[in-house]
Amino acid sequence: MQEKTTLDSLRRKLTTLAGSSGLALVPYDVDRFLSLGPYYFYDSVLDAPPRVAEVERLVKLGIPRWSLTNQGTVNETLALLEARRSKGLASVPQARLLRSQGHTRPLGC
Repeated sequence: MQEKTTLDSLRRKLTTLAGSSGLALVPYDVDRFLSLGPYYFYDSVLDAPPRVAEVERLVKLGIPRWSLTNQGTVNETLALLEARRSKGLASVPQARLLRSQGHTRPLGC
């Protein structure tokens, strides 16, 4: 009986995820990337605590401090922000404002 209940729960969860707007991890979407964490890395350098200067820089750019748990997450977040900037996409605070006003996420962004 427990297996059936667990499988039903997983099916409902996957159905909900499949019906959400966009993919589970949309390219360049920093908020979704951070919400799927925390991330763990096999490399001890990447799994180490993040550097204070980089965390402060990301917080100034609108990234929540709670999601920056290790250096690997900080590096990936910086890479996502640089990719957004090079593609000419909105900054993270601008994208949040657009979503709060009812704009949907673009398919590729």
